[in-house]
Amino acid sequence: MVSIVLPCYDHGKYVKDAIESVLNQTYTDFELFVFDNGSTDDSWKVIQEIEDPRMVKVKLEHNDLLEVKKQFIAMASGGHFAIMHSDDIWKREKLEKQIKFLDENKNARVCFTWSAYVDEELESIEGMEDFFKEYNKPEKGWWDAFFSRANHLSCPSFLCEREIYIKYFGKLYPYRQIADFYCWMKILEETNIYIVEEVLVNQRVHYQGYNKNESSKTFENINRESMELKYIMYDIIDNMDDETFINNCCDLEEDRCCLDHMDVMCKKFFFFLNRCAVYTNEYENVVRYYNSHFAHEENGHVFYQFLDEQYGFSRNDFFAYEGNDGNSVNMLRSRIMRWAKLENTDFSTINYPGSISIYGCGQIGKIFGKKVMPYCHVQQFIDANPKISVYDGIPVVTLEQANIDAGSIIVVIPTYDLPQIIENIKIAHKQIADKNIISFDDLVNTGERIDDRF
Repeated sequence: MVSIVLPCYDHGKYVKDAIESVLNQTYTDFELFVFDNGSTDDSWKVIQEIEDPRMVKVKLEHNDLLEVKKQFIAMASGGHFAIMHSDDIWKREKLEKQIKFLDENKNARVCFTWSAYVDEELESIEGMEDFFKEYNKPEKGWWDAFFSRANHLSCPSFLCEREIYIKYFGKLYPYRQIADFYCWMKILEETNIYIVEEVLVNQRVHYQGYNKNESSKTFENINRESMELKYIMYDIIDNMDDETFINNCCDLEEDRCCLDHMDVMCKKFFFFLNRCAVYTNEYENVVRYYNSHFAHEENGHVFYQFLDEQYGFSRNDFFAYEGNDGNSVNMLRSRIMRWAKLENTDFSTINYPGSISIYGCGQIGKIFGKKVMPYCHVQQFIDANPKISVYDGIPVVTLEQANIDAGSIIVVIPTYDLPQIIENIKIAHKQIADKNIISFDDLVNTGERIDDRF
């Protein structure tokens, strides 16, 4: 039997559909615990109106997820536990296919499925179709995915052995936005992760804080997520045992058997240093790790001296790094503001040319394309390293392959290294002038001047 927990806070609009998607599962040997978590809307009234012998209803006075977990663990009797959200939808075969997968894969103790990111009306969100599409992989593959892409596992698709849930979810963490991601990594330290490679969950995402959903793309949530990710990465790596770190975080060509604990400490320092080159907001992890372990001593070696003698990174190197503000440039602020601009800009008010090309085919570029397609022709997406050849019927090409003439208008999505991107466009296509190139930020910030240009 499977025990399912479904906490609800101010989701009266959605909770009935969420509950019924569980009750209508083709796999029927389950119990469902629905908690009204101190809602201020009609959630509890909606929950009370649903009757099913497999359903237990609990009303809490305050919004307290830890109390939900404690009561759920105390009452649940299933050998497996599952998590459901009060605004999401399970497809009817979700549990059946997961239980079948676990039966056929005896080593599997946790199991996810693919999920579709959808909006309020359960419509697919363009540009995010593959966000929760992770494939099965060995343990090192999961660590690589977590370190490079963070969390692409869907919480309402999660099913695990009872003991796993109690061990990792039955406690309070100092994280709100991505506590589930922290749990995925802690679980991975114990056992591998498995996926039913099929979309069996519709997971809603709400924009601008609507319905108080923690996945809302608000400034506060995105900023909090970035902060938490930084601290989670530090926590995981700093506390990771040597064997796990060596097997999953060290270069394959390296003779890893020769590394002792002090070597691993140095490798962890360089792990943070290398991450910061890509994720600039993790700058302080480098400083924190060096300062925290600076005087650590074992087997006649002191960490800062060993780092210098064996790996050539001296105190002066650290001081030079610490004083380099260039490494702490916060790319996050740009990402947050672009999300807000996508949601808050009325793209119908801009006087577009007949056709534009969009430089950048990431999530922002794709969603921007969808926003402007009703008002002008999008000729092509231009991307430095295209991962697809066509998106929504529009070609995705390299800069060299792009069809550009002297009258082309190119909207540049990335904000990092914008002058270099503009220079690269002008070098590849000498007929292009500055007036032909406009940044995404200028397009949404200075519409009147843009209209004059067009």
